[in-house]
Order: sequence, then C-alpha cells, then structure tokens
Amino acid sequence: MAKVNTGKVTEIRQFQKDCRMITMDVKDISFIGGQYIIVNSGVKLAEDKFAKASYTLCSPISNPESISIIVKKIDKGVCSTHLVEKLKEGDELNFSGPWGAKKFEEFNPNDETLLIATDTGISAIIGLLNSEQTRDCLDKCRILWLTPSENYFIPLNDLKEMIPEQVQGKITVEYVAQPNFSIRIDQSKAILKNILESYKPKFAMLAGDGDIIEPLQQQLYKSGIEENIPVDWFFNNPKKKEEKKDPKNLRTGFTTGACSAAAAKAAAKVLITGKKIESIDTILPNKQEVNFKLERCDFNEDGSATCSIIKDAGDDPDCTDKAELTATVKLLESNEVILIGGKGVATVTQAGLGLEIGTPAINPVPRKNITEMVQLELQASNKFNGAEVTISVPGGKRMAKETMNERLGLVGGISILGTTGIVRPYSTAAFRASIVQAINLAMHLNYDEVVFTTGGKSEQYAMEIHHHLKVESFIQVGDFIGSSLKSAKKAGIRQINIVGMMGKLSKMADGQTQTHMKGSSVNIPMLADITSGLGASEEVKAEILKANTARHVLEICSANNLENITEELCKRVVQVMTDFVGGGMDIHCYLVDFGGKLLASVKGID
Repeated sequence: MAKVNTGKVTEIRQFQKDCRMITMDVKDISFIGGQYIIVNSGVKLAEDKFAKASYTLCSPISNPESISIIVKKIDKGVCSTHLVEKLKEGDELNFSGPWGAKKFEEFNPNDETLLIATDTGISAIIGLLNSEQTRDCLDKCRILWLTPSENYFIPLNDLKEMIPEQVQGKITVEYVAQPNFSIRIDQSKAILKNILESYKPKFAMLAGDGDIIEPLQQQLYKSGIEENIPVDWFFNNPKKKEEKKDPKNLRTGFTTGACSAAAAKAAAKVLITGKKIESIDTILPNKQEVNFKLERCDFNEDGSATCSIIKDAGDDPDCTDKAELTATVKLLESNEVILIGGKGVATVTQAGLGLEIGTPAINPVPRKNITEMVQLELQASNKFNGAEVTISVPGGKRMAKETMNERLGLVGGISILGTTGIVRPYSTAAFRASIVQAINLAMHLNYDEVVFTTGGKSEQYAMEIHHHLKVESFIQVGDFIGSSLKSAKKAGIRQINIVGMMGKLSKMADGQTQTHMKGSSVNIPMLADITSGLGASEEVKAEILKANTARHVLEICSANNLENITEELCKRVVQVMTDFVGGGMDIHCYLVDFGGKLLASVKGID
C-alpha cells in the first residue's frame, strides 16, 4: 500500500477565480522534477471512497520540507472544486507519492532543449525547470506554452516569477482553441513547424493534452531528435483511449518489413523511370496487393534515390507506429540485390538469432519481400539487373529502447520484422517473436535455466533474487506466459522461474495463459476460496469478495494474519502452468510485492 504523507497548508496564492497555488509544509520527502502527488481532498464519495486527484510538484527540490501544487477547478471535479473553493491556510491534506519518477529520471538534457506544455501542463515544466535535471542547461532551455487564453491558468508574469531567471525571457505563449476542439491539433502543429524552421533542439519534453502532445512528439522526432522525448499526459491520455477501443472494431496495420519493402520498390521505380511518384503499389508477404502513400521521394547527388513510408500500425500499441521506414536504392551492374542496414536499423552481434553476425537485423521474410519487390521493378525495366538497398529508420535507436533488442545482441536500432506484412491489433506479434528470439538465444548460450517476468519492474526484482544468472537468462514475457512456456519447452529449456506480483500471478493461478487486462481479470472468488483453507473467517472472506484487485486481497490477508496466501498462490501457479505445458520442465514461482520484497517462492519438480 502506498505510504500516506500529510502536509499543512501554509500559503494559498490565487491566480484566477478557478486557479490557485497551494504550498504545504511536509516532513522530509524526496522527489525529482516532473513528479506528481495524489491528493486526498477528504471529501467522501460513495462506497466509503474519497475524492482524489493528481497534481505536479512545482516547488524547487532544494527545499524538501515545502511543496507546492497548482490547482485549476475542473467541471464536475470534486477534488479540484474542494481545493479551490474550500481549502484554507492551516488545513491539512493527505497525499501519496511522489509518483512518476521513471519517465523523468533519464531526462538529463545538456544541449538545446524545447519544453512544450499545453494548458495546465505548464506546471510540469515549472517542476522540471526547478530541478536538477535541467540545472546545467537552463541557458539553453526554451518554452512553448499552448493555451486557450491568457486567463486560462497561470498569468504569464506569475509564471516567470516561478521559474529560474535564465529562462524567464525565453517563453513563447501561443493561443489555440479550447481542449477537445480538433482544430487545436493543426494549430499546434503549425506553430511548432514555424519554430523548428529556425530552431533545432536536441532534447524535448511535452506535458498536457494528449491529443496535441502525441502528434507534436512525432513532429519533433521527424525533426531529428534522437533522444527519447518524455511526455506527461495531464488529460486525453492516448494509452487510455486505446484501452477503451472495441476489440471487434480495431484497425489492422502494416509491419516494418512491409513498409520497408514498399519504400524500396518505390525508390527503385523512381530511379529507373527518372520520375518522382506519390505512392507505390506493392505485394505483401501474404500476397495481398496494397498501395502505400510515400512520405518522401528524392533523387540524391550520388545517383541514388530515396523513398520513405510512415508506418501505420493500425490500432496495435507498437513502439514503431508512425516510424519512417526509409529505403535508398543504387543501381548495380551485377545481377543481385544487396541489402544494407542504415541508421536506425540494428546490427546482429550475437549468434543464435537466425541471422548472420554483422548483418542488419532484417528478418528472413522481410528480407525476401524487399528483394522481390526491387526485383519486380528491375525486371520491368529490361535494362537493370541489380541494386543496393539501404534500409534506415530515423529515430530507430531511440525506439529500440522500448524493445529487447540490445539484450538479444541487436545493437543500434530496431529490427525489420513481419511474416505476413499485416499487424493484427493487440496480437503484438513482434513482441511474441522477440520472446522466441530471447529463448533461442538462451539455448544457444547453453543456459538451461531462464527467468520469465511480466515487466520491467518484476524483472528488476527477479535479477536481485537470481543474481547468479546472466542477463540473457531474464526474459520479459509480458502477458504471454502460456505461449512463452510452450516455446521454452520446445526449445529444450529445463527450468523456468516465473517472477511476478500478486495480480498477474493470480491470473496464472486461475489458468489464464494470456493475462492482459482487456482479455482477463482476477478471479477474486478463487482467492477467497484459497483463504478458506488457511482458516479465514466468513467475515474476512466476505471482505475479500468485495475487493477490487488482487493487491487489495493481499492487503486484507496481511491485516488478518493470512500471509500464507502468497505461498498457496505460488503452488497453484506451479501446478497450473506445469499441467498447461504437459510436464517435461521444472517450473518455479516467486511472488514479490511492489517494493521488490520476496513474499513467497515455490519450487516445483516435474
């Protein structure tokens, strides 16, 4: 359970009728620029819950005994209404946090930096400017604030008072339409385009309206920023919108391999005909004919041609969505098509991946598709026989940070993937393929014991538990525990250590082999039944049945001396998953809490 802190309100500074800054004295807390706290207003809602809301810390981190937040009253916002209209100096507020460290810990700019905020998102920029992360580059920071009006949030003069002197004269304020007006997106993109014509930042950070900052983030990547651009969605979080989509009405998309093949075909056609084109007809590996619109079509001074296509992943949450797959083609006299990996495409540095060491990470099916599409254009010309094709992905090195590529020995960018050319929404075929690659690599290195984790946090804890194992032994399987176990058995892995937290392991114990929240849920009655065997009273079982999450169940059990539920849960995971794969391998289970403490472990011998 998150630790609850208490702050005493020492100052309230009113900016607008519906907006104020609240300063609180607190006990010593540690935070970094950009983090937020979750404030409990104390106003009771239905079912004994309290109105809460998140607010970014705006105060300098140099004074950990005083924190400030800026609150704007939101329509139907119970918490914000109370904080703006009812809260007085001298009152106390409970809060949890600070939260959100991960996205800001790695944000350490040391060169020209553009900080973009919309609406109330400017409070996150204030927090960053008052932090260690930007201290050494304040003279190189520039701020763009997109807001509906000068009276919407913080007055400009007040904003300048709240930030370091070095950046007070480098704030650009532009007025755009109100939130949820679609014209805001085009207005914001036009404003940023105008700025980028004369200013080339090396780093950037965005906060505020997700409808705006997501397209602006892509715009900045295309401008040449290679570093990861952190974003802080204050509202209209696109990830939450993805979760609400109807799985029956999701759009399919195209793989990096399909886009690369189309771009290569287009570049070959342009070079052969000597004419620029706007789109290209291509054939996917599944034999489907598709027309792609070109993002770029250029003749180069060295006699080559370059074409590019923006990948549309459909409604699949893929880190390469909106990536620019680029192909540069040179004609050769020899009768062959040579593939080269350009900037942003990974290079293979380890054996066991089905690709030759030193070659670009272009998988066999995309490699064949690219070659065949270029050959179609060569054959149609009746004049040229060979070509050199360089595939590159601007920003690919940055995108690769969201994959397992580096651990697999795929260095310097992303892999060019795809077996059919089509991306099925939420099938995450690329992620599954990377799991299989990781398993095969472990076998190639003669590891007979690997660790499956459900994410980065559980992997971090797993490495502390299994510190004797090499890093290649740790494989993030996400929600695909079932298919990963079967792949491991097929590869001949002898022992699998599953490390996870209460929620995911509860689903596994219930026999769920695909544990994504959209396709599965925690079986609370099952957990209640487990406590029966541990001596739980009917009152406690009834309380458990009302629990919202597996974590909540664990809290109830801890409060009632039923901690053994963790060991029973691990036993079930071992038994259920062993039965699922039909035996033949040792499956061990380790349950950790949200701080990394090992709560239980069970070793199962087949």
